[in-house]
Amino acid sequence: VENKDQIETIAEGVKSSGATMLRGGAYKPRTSPYSFQGLRSKGIELLSETRNKTGLPIVTEIMSADKIDEFIENVDIIQVGARNMQNFELLKVLGQTKKPILLKRGLANKIEEWLMSAEYIMAEGNPNVILCERGIRTFETMTRNTLDLSVIPLVKRLSHLPIVIDPSHATGHRELVESMTLAAIAAGADGLIIEVHNNPEKALCDGEQSLHPSEFADLMKVKNNKLGKDIKIEIYTPKEKLEYKVFSSYVIEPEDYAIKSNIVTEDAMESYIKTMLDRSTILYNIVPSKLDRVITLSTCDNTGNNRILVHGVYIGGEKYEE
Repeated sequence: VENKDQIETIAEGVKSSGATMLRGGAYKPRTSPYSFQGLRSKGIELLSETRNKTGLPIVTEIMSADKIDEFIENVDIIQVGARNMQNFELLKVLGQTKKPILLKRGLANKIEEWLMSAEYIMAEGNPNVILCERGIRTFETMTRNTLDLSVIPLVKRLSHLPIVIDPSHATGHRELVESMTLAAIAAGADGLIIEVHNNPEKALCDGEQSLHPSEFADLMKVKNNKLGKDIKIEIYTPKEKLEYKVFSSYVIEPEDYAIKSNIVTEDAMESYIKTMLDRSTILYNIVPSKLDRVITLSTCDNTGNNRILVHGVYIGGEKYEE
Protein backbone atom coordinates (compact mmCIF):
# COMPACT_ATOMS: atom_id res chain seq x y z
CA VAL A 1 0.00 0.00 0.00
CA GLU A 2 1.66 3.21 -1.18
CA ASN A 3 -1.16 5.76 -1.47
CA LYS A 4 -4.93 6.04 -1.88
CA ASP A 5 -5.02 6.28 -5.69
CA GLN A 6 -2.60 3.39 -6.12
CA ILE A 7 -4.43 0.89 -3.93
CA GLU A 8 -7.88 1.83 -5.22
CA THR A 9 -6.79 1.62 -8.85
CA ILE A 10 -5.26 -1.82 -8.32
CA ALA A 11 -8.26 -3.05 -6.33
CA GLU A 12 -10.75 -2.00 -8.97
CA GLY A 13 -8.62 -3.54 -11.70
CA VAL A 14 -8.14 -6.93 -10.07
CA LYS A 15 -11.77 -7.11 -8.99
CA SER A 16 -12.91 -6.58 -12.57
CA SER A 17 -10.64 -9.48 -13.58
CA GLY A 18 -12.12 -11.83 -10.99
CA ALA A 19 -10.06 -11.40 -7.80
CA THR A 20 -12.02 -12.17 -4.65
CA MET A 21 -9.82 -10.55 -1.98
CA LEU A 22 -7.33 -7.71 -1.70
CA ARG A 23 -4.03 -8.28 0.07
CA GLY A 24 -1.82 -5.28 0.74
CA GLY A 25 1.09 -4.57 3.04
CA ALA A 26 0.56 -1.88 5.68
CA TYR A 27 3.26 -3.05 8.08
CA LYS A 28 6.14 -4.26 5.93
CA PRO A 29 8.89 -6.49 7.38
CA ARG A 30 11.97 -5.77 5.29
CA THR A 31 15.47 -7.23 5.35
CA SER A 32 17.00 -3.77 5.31
CA PRO A 33 15.96 -1.17 7.92
CA TYR A 34 16.42 1.48 5.20
CA SER A 35 13.83 -0.04 2.85
CA PHE A 36 10.20 1.08 2.67
CA GLN A 37 8.52 -0.16 5.85
CA GLY A 38 4.90 0.49 4.88
CA LEU A 39 2.38 3.16 5.88
CA ARG A 40 1.46 1.29 9.06
CA SER A 41 -1.87 2.43 10.54
CA LYS A 42 -2.44 4.76 7.59
CA GLY A 43 -2.08 1.74 5.32
CA ILE A 44 -4.74 -0.13 7.30
CA GLU A 45 -7.00 2.89 6.93
CA LEU A 46 -6.49 3.00 3.17
CA LEU A 47 -7.17 -0.73 2.88
CA SER A 48 -10.40 -0.33 4.86
CA GLU A 49 -11.54 2.54 2.65
CA THR A 50 -10.77 0.48 -0.44
CA ARG A 51 -12.77 -2.44 0.93
CA ASN A 52 -15.73 -0.13 1.50
CA LYS A 53 -15.46 1.15 -2.06
CA THR A 54 -14.93 -2.17 -3.87
CA GLY A 55 -16.45 -4.76 -1.55
CA LEU A 56 -13.23 -6.80 -1.55
CA PRO A 57 -12.31 -8.28 1.85
CA ILE A 58 -8.82 -7.23 2.92
CA VAL A 59 -5.81 -9.30 3.97
CA THR A 60 -2.72 -7.79 5.56
CA GLU A 61 0.21 -8.86 7.71
CA ILE A 62 0.49 -8.40 11.46
CA MET A 63 3.97 -7.90 12.88
CA SER A 64 3.43 -8.01 16.62
CA ALA A 65 0.77 -8.83 19.20
CA ASP A 66 0.43 -5.22 20.35
CA LYS A 67 -1.42 -4.42 17.10
CA ILE A 68 -4.04 -7.12 17.59
CA ASP A 69 -6.92 -4.76 18.44
CA GLU A 70 -6.32 -2.68 15.32
CA PHE A 71 -6.33 -5.80 13.16
CA ILE A 72 -9.42 -7.35 14.75
CA GLU A 73 -11.34 -4.12 14.17
CA ASN A 74 -10.25 -3.46 10.59
CA VAL A 75 -8.88 -6.57 8.85
CA ASP A 76 -10.84 -9.52 7.39
CA ILE A 77 -7.97 -12.03 7.21
CA ILE A 78 -4.82 -11.58 9.28
CA GLN A 79 -1.60 -12.72 7.63
CA VAL A 80 1.32 -14.14 9.57
CA GLY A 81 4.43 -13.66 7.46
CA ALA A 82 7.26 -16.12 6.93
CA ARG A 83 9.47 -14.38 9.49
CA ASN A 84 6.81 -14.75 12.18
CA MET A 85 5.78 -18.32 11.47
CA GLN A 86 7.37 -19.46 14.72
CA ASN A 87 6.57 -16.40 16.78
CA PHE A 88 4.65 -18.58 19.19
CA GLU A 89 3.42 -15.81 21.48
CA LEU A 90 1.92 -14.02 18.48
CA LEU A 91 0.33 -17.27 17.28
CA LYS A 92 -1.25 -17.84 20.69
CA VAL A 93 -2.77 -14.36 20.69
CA LEU A 94 -4.16 -14.90 17.19
CA GLY A 95 -5.57 -18.21 18.38
CA GLN A 96 -7.69 -16.33 20.90
CA THR A 97 -9.48 -14.47 18.10
CA LYS A 98 -11.97 -15.83 15.59
CA LYS A 99 -10.40 -14.07 12.63
CA PRO A 100 -9.19 -16.24 9.73
CA ILE A 101 -5.38 -16.48 9.83
CA LEU A 102 -3.25 -16.81 6.70
CA LEU A 103 -0.12 -18.59 7.91
CA LYS A 104 2.84 -18.38 5.56
CA ARG A 105 5.53 -21.04 5.66
CA GLY A 106 8.88 -19.89 6.98
CA LEU A 107 11.65 -19.48 4.46
CA ALA A 108 13.62 -22.45 5.85
CA ASN A 109 11.01 -24.41 7.79
CA LYS A 110 10.00 -28.02 7.42
CA ILE A 111 6.37 -28.91 6.71
CA GLU A 112 6.03 -30.47 10.16
CA GLU A 113 7.15 -27.21 11.80
CA TRP A 114 4.70 -25.26 9.67
CA LEU A 115 1.81 -27.52 10.65
CA MET A 116 2.81 -27.27 14.32
CA SER A 117 2.64 -23.47 14.04
CA ALA A 118 -0.91 -23.87 12.76
CA GLU A 119 -1.62 -26.06 15.77
CA TYR A 120 -0.51 -23.23 18.09
CA ILE A 121 -3.32 -21.11 16.65
CA MET A 122 -5.94 -23.86 16.69
CA ALA A 123 -5.01 -25.03 20.19
CA GLU A 124 -6.10 -21.63 21.52
CA GLY A 125 -9.56 -22.09 20.00
CA ASN A 126 -9.31 -20.57 16.51
CA PRO A 127 -9.85 -23.21 13.81
CA ASN A 128 -9.80 -20.70 10.94
CA VAL A 129 -6.29 -21.25 9.59
CA ILE A 130 -5.23 -21.05 5.94
CA LEU A 131 -1.76 -22.28 5.00
CA CYS A 132 0.30 -20.40 2.41
CA GLU A 133 3.38 -21.69 0.59
CA ARG A 134 5.54 -18.76 -0.52
CA GLY A 135 8.73 -20.54 -1.50
CA ILE A 136 11.65 -21.78 0.57
CA ARG A 137 15.30 -20.79 0.59
CA THR A 138 17.64 -23.12 -1.29
CA PHE A 139 21.01 -22.79 -3.00
CA GLU A 140 19.29 -21.60 -6.21
CA THR A 141 19.84 -17.93 -7.09
CA MET A 142 17.96 -17.68 -10.39
CA THR A 143 14.69 -17.29 -8.49
CA ARG A 144 13.94 -15.38 -5.30
CA ASN A 145 12.93 -18.61 -3.57
CA THR A 146 12.19 -22.18 -4.63
CA LEU A 147 8.48 -22.95 -4.95
CA ASP A 148 7.77 -26.28 -3.24
CA LEU A 149 4.57 -27.53 -4.89
CA SER A 150 4.94 -30.95 -3.30
CA VAL A 151 3.50 -29.41 -0.14
CA ILE A 152 0.04 -29.32 -1.72
CA PRO A 153 -0.63 -33.07 -1.83
CA LEU A 154 1.35 -33.54 1.39
CA VAL A 155 -0.72 -30.99 3.30
CA LYS A 156 -3.93 -32.48 1.94
CA ARG A 157 -2.81 -35.87 3.21
CA LEU A 158 -1.59 -34.67 6.60
CA SER A 159 -4.08 -31.93 7.43
CA HIS A 160 -7.63 -30.70 6.85
CA LEU A 161 -6.44 -27.12 6.35
CA PRO A 162 -6.75 -25.32 3.01
CA ILE A 163 -3.54 -24.32 1.26
CA VAL A 164 -2.89 -21.40 -1.05
CA ILE A 165 0.18 -20.70 -3.15
CA ASP A 166 2.08 -17.41 -3.60
CA PRO A 167 3.89 -17.76 -6.95
CA SER A 168 4.93 -14.10 -6.93
CA HIS A 169 7.05 -14.26 -3.78
CA ALA A 170 8.25 -17.74 -4.60
CA THR A 171 9.75 -16.90 -7.98
CA GLY A 172 10.49 -13.20 -7.68
CA HIS A 173 9.97 -12.71 -11.43
CA ARG A 174 6.69 -11.73 -13.04
CA GLU A 175 7.38 -13.77 -16.19
CA LEU A 176 7.35 -16.97 -14.12
CA VAL A 177 4.09 -16.31 -12.30
CA GLU A 178 1.67 -17.68 -14.91
CA SER A 179 3.45 -21.02 -15.27
CA MET A 180 3.68 -21.53 -11.52
CA THR A 181 0.05 -20.48 -11.10
CA LEU A 182 -1.12 -23.17 -13.52
CA ALA A 183 1.19 -25.71 -11.90
CA ALA A 184 -0.28 -24.90 -8.47
CA ILE A 185 -3.81 -25.34 -9.81
CA ALA A 186 -2.88 -28.68 -11.34
CA ALA A 187 -1.40 -29.81 -8.03
CA GLY A 188 -4.66 -29.00 -6.23
CA ALA A 189 -4.08 -25.62 -4.55
CA ASP A 190 -7.16 -24.14 -2.88
CA GLY A 191 -6.23 -20.57 -3.74
CA LEU A 192 -3.57 -18.21 -5.06
CA ILE A 193 -1.96 -14.96 -3.97
CA ILE A 194 -0.70 -12.96 -6.94
CA GLU A 195 0.98 -9.59 -6.62
CA VAL A 196 -0.25 -6.80 -8.91
CA HIS A 197 0.94 -3.19 -9.25
CA ASN A 198 -0.26 -0.51 -11.64
CA ASN A 199 3.33 0.67 -12.15
CA PRO A 200 5.67 -2.18 -11.14
CA GLU A 201 8.77 -0.46 -12.46
CA LYS A 202 8.31 2.30 -9.86
CA ALA A 203 6.89 0.19 -7.02
CA LEU A 204 8.36 0.90 -3.60
CA CYS A 205 8.90 -2.83 -3.06
CA ASP A 206 8.63 -6.14 -4.95
CA GLY A 207 8.00 -4.52 -8.31
CA GLU A 208 9.96 -7.14 -10.24
CA GLN A 209 7.55 -9.87 -9.14
CA SER A 210 4.34 -7.88 -9.58
CA LEU A 211 2.12 -8.24 -12.62
CA HIS A 212 0.66 -5.31 -14.52
CA PRO A 213 -3.15 -5.24 -14.17
CA SER A 214 -3.43 -6.24 -17.85
CA GLU A 215 -1.14 -9.24 -17.23
CA PHE A 216 -3.27 -10.25 -14.26
CA ALA A 217 -6.39 -10.01 -16.42
CA ASP A 218 -4.78 -12.28 -19.02
CA LEU A 219 -3.75 -14.76 -16.33
CA MET A 220 -7.27 -14.88 -14.95
CA LYS A 221 -8.62 -15.60 -18.43
CA VAL A 222 -6.32 -18.60 -18.61
CA LYS A 223 -7.16 -19.73 -15.08
CA ASN A 224 -10.89 -19.18 -15.40
CA ASN A 225 -11.27 -19.85 -19.09
CA LYS A 226 -14.60 -21.22 -20.26
CA LEU A 227 -13.15 -24.65 -20.83
CA GLY A 228 -11.77 -24.88 -17.33
CA LYS A 229 -15.09 -23.96 -15.72
CA ASP A 230 -17.53 -25.91 -17.87
CA ILE A 231 -15.91 -28.99 -19.33
CA LYS A 232 -15.29 -32.18 -17.44
CA ILE A 233 -13.59 -35.33 -18.64
CA GLU A 234 -15.38 -38.51 -17.60
CA ILE A 235 -13.43 -41.74 -17.84
CA TYR A 236 -15.12 -45.08 -17.27
CA THR A 237 -12.76 -47.78 -16.06
CA PRO A 238 -13.70 -51.40 -15.30
CA LYS A 239 -14.19 -50.53 -11.62
CA GLU A 240 -15.12 -46.85 -11.36
CA LYS A 241 -15.96 -43.59 -13.06
CA LEU A 242 -13.28 -40.89 -12.81
CA GLU A 243 -13.95 -37.18 -13.27
CA TYR A 244 -11.37 -34.59 -14.29
CA LYS A 245 -11.82 -30.85 -14.72
CA VAL A 246 -10.15 -29.23 -17.72
CA PHE A 247 -7.86 -26.49 -16.46
CA SER A 248 -5.95 -25.64 -19.63
CA SER A 249 -5.85 -26.45 -23.33
CA TYR A 250 -3.32 -25.68 -26.04
CA VAL A 251 -2.96 -25.74 -29.80
CA ILE A 252 0.56 -26.42 -31.03
CA GLU A 253 1.28 -25.29 -34.58
CA PRO A 254 4.11 -27.36 -36.11
CA GLU A 255 5.32 -24.66 -38.50
CA ASP A 256 6.76 -22.44 -35.79
CA TYR A 257 6.02 -24.59 -32.73
CA ALA A 258 3.86 -21.74 -31.50
CA ILE A 259 1.67 -22.57 -28.53
CA LYS A 260 -1.68 -20.81 -28.39
CA SER A 261 -3.65 -21.38 -25.23
CA ASN A 262 -7.40 -21.79 -24.81
CA ILE A 263 -8.49 -20.86 -28.32
CA VAL A 264 -10.51 -24.00 -29.08
CA THR A 265 -14.30 -23.63 -28.92
CA GLU A 266 -16.23 -25.55 -26.30
CA ASP A 267 -18.13 -27.72 -28.80
CA ALA A 268 -14.95 -28.60 -30.65
CA MET A 269 -13.14 -29.38 -27.40
CA GLU A 270 -15.82 -31.84 -26.31
CA SER A 271 -15.46 -33.62 -29.65
CA TYR A 272 -11.67 -33.70 -29.32
CA ILE A 273 -11.89 -35.09 -25.79
CA LYS A 274 -14.14 -37.93 -26.96
CA THR A 275 -11.67 -38.75 -29.74
CA MET A 276 -8.75 -38.65 -27.32
CA LEU A 277 -10.49 -40.97 -24.84
CA ASP A 278 -11.47 -43.42 -27.54
CA ARG A 279 -7.90 -43.55 -28.81
CA SER A 280 -6.33 -44.03 -25.37
CA THR A 281 -8.80 -46.49 -23.86
CA ILE A 282 -9.84 -48.51 -26.92
CA LEU A 283 -6.86 -48.45 -29.26
CA TYR A 284 -4.05 -48.33 -26.71
CA ASN A 285 -5.74 -49.75 -23.60
CA ILE A 286 -4.46 -46.86 -21.46
CA VAL A 287 -6.73 -46.58 -18.42
CA PRO A 288 -5.97 -44.10 -15.60
CA SER A 289 -6.79 -44.62 -11.95
CA LYS A 290 -7.67 -42.15 -9.22
CA LEU A 291 -3.97 -42.03 -8.37
CA ASP A 292 -3.47 -40.08 -11.60
CA ARG A 293 -4.23 -36.63 -10.23
CA VAL A 294 -3.45 -34.84 -13.48
CA ILE A 295 -3.92 -36.20 -16.99
CA THR A 296 -2.90 -34.95 -20.42
CA LEU A 297 -4.86 -35.86 -23.55
CA SER A 298 -3.47 -35.30 -27.02
CA THR A 299 -4.80 -35.49 -30.57
CA CYS A 300 -4.68 -33.63 -33.91
CA ASP A 301 -7.26 -31.05 -34.91
CA ASN A 302 -9.50 -31.32 -37.97
CA THR A 303 -6.71 -30.19 -40.31
CA GLY A 304 -4.46 -33.00 -39.19
CA ASN A 305 -1.59 -30.53 -38.77
CA ASN A 306 -2.02 -28.85 -35.40
CA ARG A 307 -1.85 -30.81 -32.17
CA ILE A 308 -4.39 -30.29 -29.40
CA LEU A 309 -3.32 -30.78 -25.77
CA VAL A 310 -5.81 -30.83 -22.92
CA HIS A 311 -4.86 -30.95 -19.24
CA GLY A 312 -7.30 -32.12 -16.57
CA VAL A 313 -7.11 -32.30 -12.79
CA TYR A 314 -8.84 -35.08 -10.80
CA ILE A 315 -11.98 -33.86 -9.00
CA GLY A 316 -13.68 -37.08 -7.93
CA GLY A 317 -14.64 -40.66 -8.62
CA GLU A 318 -17.43 -43.12 -8.10
CA LYS A 319 -17.02 -46.86 -7.66
CA TYR A 320 -19.53 -49.15 -9.31
CA GLU A 321 -21.82 -51.18 -7.08
CA GLU A 322 -20.99 -54.87 -6.92
